[in-house]
Amino acid sequence: VPESAFLGRWAGPARADIQVIDVQPAGACQVTMGDRFGQDKTPGAVKAHTTVPGTWLLTTSEIMIDIDDKSQWGPDHIYRGYLDEHGDLIVDRGMIYPQGSWHDAGGPLMVLKKVQ
Repeated sequence: VPESAFLGRWAGPARADIQVIDVQPAGACQVTMGDRFGQDKTPGAVKAHTTVPGTWLLTTSEIMIDIDDKSQWGPDHIYRGYLDEHGDLIVDRGMIYPQGSWHDAGGPLMVLKKVQ
């Protein structure tokens, strides 16, 4: 998937964990958290209704977004997104363990649509 497919502003429902992701060139992004976010009481965990800076990395089929979201279970939460057949950005939250494996943190997938 080309980098240009992910660039731009993506918006989802306010009740989702992530409300807006603004994917910018050169690996930068801004992420606005939604209503359901912020149940984690870990110090440093990102809270609802905040916009935080982040970085992203493109794989062959996905975008990995890091907003320095602390987790009480070990590694920081990372957000992984891919484009579905309708062109929507489907995002889930998880952790990358030291050996490189992905662990899904659970919860519903977030569906974001491109904002023109």
